[in-house]
Amino acid sequence: MELDQVQEEPNTQRVAVAWDEEGEPTDGFIIVGKDSEEYQRTLSGQRQKAIRRQAVKRTRFDLKSEEGAEQLDATLRQNEFEIAAAVVVGWFGFTSKGQPAPFVKERVTQILAVKPSWKDRILAALEDEAGFLKPSQSTSAHTSKPVLAVAKEVKTA
Repeated sequence: MELDQVQEEPNTQRVAVAWDEEGEPTDGFIIVGKDSEEYQRTLSGQRQKAIRRQAVKRTRFDLKSEEGAEQLDATLRQNEFEIAAAVVVGWFGFTSKGQPAPFVKERVTQILAVKPSWKDRILAALEDEAGFLKPSQSTSAHTSKPVLAVAKEVKTA
């Protein structure tokens, strides 16, 4: 990757949750990656909360007990949910009364609460850094095709 291609402004990636008969995405979310302000701000808040909780003896998780393990599990699940909701900056394909639905950040939280599998899709896409690169940034050294295009060809072969 050329150093002058590294951008301060994060790229976005589409995360599909519905497809048409040909397998083309029809509905989904637009997310920013781990370099985004949204992700970094949420992660920082979660770390600060964990540090404060562990600094006070009565609020620490007792990981030797069933209750402590359940508390930690619930906290980790909540952190994942917050990260997934934070990185969504738009959507595509969703409608309301037959019209394209305007993006409302608060609605994302509601949707992800009832569709946890969509949260998992967002988190998986978040881990795929190549998905946030423009095709010229993700070109393989052995071909002029973008890495994602090469991967798609392998899957269909």
